[in-house]
Amino acid sequence: NREVARQRERINDLEQQLERTSRTDIVGFVERNPGVTSQEITQRIADTVPGRVAGHLDALEGEVLAHRDGGYYEISSTDNELA
Repeated sequence: NREVARQRERINDLEQQLERTSRTDIVGFVERNPGVTSQEITQRIADTVPGRVAGHLDALEGEVLAHRDGGYYEISSTDNELA
């Protein structure tokens, strides 16, 4: 199904974007904090993940994920055909 393939491609693109964002954040953090420890880097990532995740959820919502009843659900190809 073309729609499923398109959704998978979108998910892959967002995963790559998340990885690039994380890598850029780590490199920037190390540049600003020479000699930083791995524990400090891990804490930095832990502190900044919620903001990145919210952006990715916003991008996925309505296209790949549906938010209803207080939770997220994958939009199946059947759901898309009914919409």
